[in-house]
Amino acid sequence: MDDFPIAPPLEGEWVTLDDETSALLGERLRDFEAVARSETIGPVRVLPCPCYPEYVLCDVALGKPGPDRAMMCFLYGRDGVWRLNGNSEVIHMLNAKHAPDLSTAEQQVFYLKFFCFFVHGAEGPFEIVSDSAALVPGDFDAGAVQPPEKNEETGYWSTSVLYGRSLFRAEFEIEEGGQVRMESDNVTAEDVARRPELVFEGALRRLRQEDK
Repeated sequence: MDDFPIAPPLEGEWVTLDDETSALLGERLRDFEAVARSETIGPVRVLPCPCYPEYVLCDVALGKPGPDRAMMCFLYGRDGVWRLNGNSEVIHMLNAKHAPDLSTAEQQVFYLKFFCFFVHGAEGPFEIVSDSAALVPGDFDAGAVQPPEKNEETGYWSTSVLYGRSLFRAEFEIEEGGQVRMESDNVTAEDVARRPELVFEGALRRLRQEDK
């Protein structure tokens, strides 16, 4: 955990790059001005994106090893670097150039988790929560935390969402071009914390001070 102080943003078969490849990718990030020349780039882990076949999701460690190290995510592919900074415009611009492949249920689930995690409101991401183990035990029904499930009649995906410290049950419509619309949301619990708690600062995420 010294190299990566926090878990990846999405579930999947992440691969940690060797030092040489991480250094090469770091230079590419600097070339695209996604990371300052003065920034220390640590190890990098990557995940192929089912909905963007020509891209990999990169989770890059910044700063010196230890709990203060920040993580930053990018999509890296044929036309360079897309920094995921919490602004939906980044994803919409990418989709306008390279429409996501949403032909299978697996791709739709991945995309929903991807979109919700990397689009932030004032209190951070709209994080899809599939398992109560991701939350600090508290005054809520752990059995009510459910992974994404599709209603075949409406085509909507129903799932649990953590936003700030509120847990919701929400329904989403995923349009063909990648637009995601929240069709309904109902609060199921308040004062809920993820485990560990994170602080989001634009493209950066790091451990909250008391969780270090």
